[in-house]
Amino acid sequence: MGRGINRLKQHIAQIKGNVSSCPKATKIDQIKCRNSLLDNRNKKKGKVDENESLRAQVNIRSSENETITIDDDLMEDSFGSIKAKRSFGPMDRWAYECAIPFHAFEKDSFKIMLEAVGQFGRGAPPPSRYEMGETYLKKEVERTINLLTPYKDEWKSNGCSIMTDALSDRKRRSIMNLCVNSKMGTIFLSSKESSDEAHTREHIHEYVESCIKEVGPKNVVRIVTGNASNNMGAAKLLKEKRQTIFWTSCATHTLNLRHEGIGGLPRLRNTVKGKAAYDMVVKATFLTGVALCLMVFTPLVKVLRMVDADRKSSMGFVYSEIQNVKEEIIIALGNNKKAYEPIMDIISKKMKGRLDTPLHLMAYLLNPYYLFKNPEIQNDIDVTDAIVDFVDTIYPGDHSLQNHIVMVELPVYMGIQENFSREIAIKGCDVNYDKFDPCNIF
Repeated sequence: MGRGINRLKQHIAQIKGNVSSCPKATKIDQIKCRNSLLDNRNKKKGKVDENESLRAQVNIRSSENETITIDDDLMEDSFGSIKAKRSFGPMDRWAYECAIPFHAFEKDSFKIMLEAVGQFGRGAPPPSRYEMGETYLKKEVERTINLLTPYKDEWKSNGCSIMTDALSDRKRRSIMNLCVNSKMGTIFLSSKESSDEAHTREHIHEYVESCIKEVGPKNVVRIVTGNASNNMGAAKLLKEKRQTIFWTSCATHTLNLRHEGIGGLPRLRNTVKGKAAYDMVVKATFLTGVALCLMVFTPLVKVLRMVDADRKSSMGFVYSEIQNVKEEIIIALGNNKKAYEPIMDIISKKMKGRLDTPLHLMAYLLNPYYLFKNPEIQNDIDVTDAIVDFVDTIYPGDHSLQNHIVMVELPVYMGIQENFSREIAIKGCDVNYDKFDPCNIF
């Protein structure tokens, strides 16, 4: 736009060379435009002189004028061997003035930027505000979109999950986020400020529905939300419209609610204040209570850490691990039904309809780490019901394909036949290490 304005001013000022002269321009108009062009030229020259003056103040090889000397060992760890000590001059002052987070200097992109400046040499021109806000920003957006191509291909190949989240920022604005998770990882999709709108089930459903359309209904396997009543209502609306998409609660949120419920039991809850705290901790009963808490919460926290980690998907593990937690707690409490029954009731109540859905049970069955160790899990009535519900949801009305999966493909796997019976397959599923992924075994 700037060049167009300059050409227009040259046209009115009747400056020959780049444009034709305006025959209708008055003397006053010509003088105004000539003065404006002259002012712009002087401003540019002044800017160049100012930049040269600023550059003249920088001497990274000097230790004067408040420069910071960088330690050899620190620089060697970050950038390789350094022959002589150097100082970064006014770089620190720029960072402080612009409130640059200190961890930004540890980014690889910052190191690459320094290398680019160094390769350019003295007098490297900084980008303008326009370039940063328009030209380069558009290029970066385009680059980011291209980086997402493999993720979108994965969505089409193996499906994905849409995850919702709501939070309040420092200004108390209510913000809703949507992310997409797949085997390749989680990416941010969109964000929406909803401070002026009630987070009703209709509002949440409408937002999630827009995301489903953007990702592609055929690519979405499930929706993950919190456990609030409005999310539950949105899930009901989703099931009515999108019958081939599963809804599940956030595993981390569900487990936290479970811990909160168990922590509220009379035997585990004991709040003391002030001087009473000292009197309490020196009593043997307090130490007994601490031991009880450790016995109950240690296995519970292990599952929470598993689902809250980013190392791998927990979908195929969470159901079985919760069953293992129940057994560990029962044994830790000496098979005392009066002691463990309230805990079991809370675990079952919090799991119901959240972490024991057909999707969770099917993922549990299709995890060879569990099936190969205990083939009897295929005879569990909950698992067999989940198989039917799962194929009916994924392939509604396609009875031929449903029958083929249930009667032909699944029996080969559950009977550990063909490739599943090979020693390499069985040994590969023997240990549940951090990188173990049931989807990559066969």
